[in-house]
Amino acid sequence: MNEADKRDVIDPERLRRELDRHPGEPGIRPLRNLLDKHTFLLSDDELEVLFRPIAAAAGLPTPQTKVILNRFEVDFFWPDLGLVVETDGWRYHRTPSAQTRDALRFQLHTASGLTPLRFSHHQVKYEPRHVRQILERTAARFRRGRQADSDREGACASPSPCEPAAEAPVARSTASTTSAGSATPAKTKL
Repeated sequence: MNEADKRDVIDPERLRRELDRHPGEPGIRPLRNLLDKHTFLLSDDELEVLFRPIAAAAGLPTPQTKVILNRFEVDFFWPDLGLVVETDGWRYHRTPSAQTRDALRFQLHTASGLTPLRFSHHQVKYEPRHVRQILERTAARFRRGRQADSDREGACASPSPCEPAAEAPVARSTASTTSAGSATPAKTKL
């Protein structure tokens, strides 16, 4: 179905509407289920066409697409923001191995300082307002972060040296070693 859609052999939405005109005929039910808005996966090209204006309406610049980050190909990437957006359907992300791979991808992106967001194909196609709102809120957070960084840089440009921000309390182990080489119970200080 995706290949036929990619090659413009079919229009999935029109085909889905036409199926409703033929209830009970052989093969209609499985095809209708395949094309149902909750399970149908858009082709990458169509999804990209649908997603780009949503991102633009949220105030984001044009993203890079299909780049490799942390050993994974990502759907959309804004390097200046460190924002990664993945768009996927649950059909390809519901098995334990796929969920583990998705978790690893999310973890690696987060650990490397990126902000990953995931949207289902259904959300991009049928809930663009929600997608836009999430992107707007995320972009606003990035703008606030940049403004705070800029304010800190401006403050440091004054004649007095900038003092580093006070560190938050960190739990530290105060375990000591006995003469036999074993550790005594640790006490935690904040």
